[in-house]
Amino acid sequence: MISGLEAGIGPRQLTRAAQWIFGIPIVFSFTNSLLGIGLPDPVMYLMTYVLPDPWHCRFVLLLVAAAIEISDMALMQGEKDYETRVHELVKSIGDRLRAGAAVETAVAEACRDTDGPSEVFADAIERSDAMPFDLALREAADECGSAYLQEVCYLIAEAVRAEGDIGGAIRRLGMELERNHQYQEKVNAKIANPLMVLRAVGLFAVPPLYGILRWSFNNFTGGGLKLEPGAMLFFLYGALAITVYDGLIFGQWERLFARMPLAVAAVYVGLHTPHLIGSLF
Repeated sequence: MISGLEAGIGPRQLTRAAQWIFGIPIVFSFTNSLLGIGLPDPVMYLMTYVLPDPWHCRFVLLLVAAAIEISDMALMQGEKDYETRVHELVKSIGDRLRAGAAVETAVAEACRDTDGPSEVFADAIERSDAMPFDLALREAADECGSAYLQEVCYLIAEAVRAEGDIGGAIRRLGMELERNHQYQEKVNAKIANPLMVLRAVGLFAVPPLYGILRWSFNNFTGGGLKLEPGAMLFFLYGALAITVYDGLIFGQWERLFARMPLAVAAVYVGLHTPHLIGSLF
């Protein structure tokens, strides 16, 4: 059950808050070191109490950043599953209404067959004791934490208020929402897949390759690994640019500090791959 998507504050909101709470300090720590700003770094200060080797600390922070991104992916998949449940619930309500059931009865029976969004409809049934069901559904939708479910509830409430062939209208609504959702997923996939490849190459392939080549070249002059400030700034800019596309293209700005920590950490660790390998092995 994906609860928390239908409440003002729930697991979804708490997960997003945790991602930002852990993500922002990680981004600051790696950015501060990449640019050589020299500001106090509370993250590394605390980490060195547990792991004296700074490179071990950096590696652990990289793993934490990866865990944050995995939690973001799980959250996004949960939202997709939630919307699928909404469609199934709407179609189920429509089928029961077409079979001759009363509105409240159809909703109650449909809620028994699903979870997640059904809590909002169950809440509307309880409120309908004191007001018409369409008003109760609007009121329950106003308090849910899902803008998508709120829009769907308003459409169902409008159909109920208009009367007529309610069952057929709600059934068609569920099917149309499902088709729109599938089309949107296809369009998003066509945009996201190339960007995913770009992100993988730009963050996990190019920085380590550059760091190793630079270290190999410098070994001929006995200089060790020396990275130019311009190169580090360029890779940092690439990490930020690749990450903000979630907001620019999809409007998902809440994912910013769920995905940026891994981007910045991967660039920093990749550029310093020789140092990391030396400290670990």
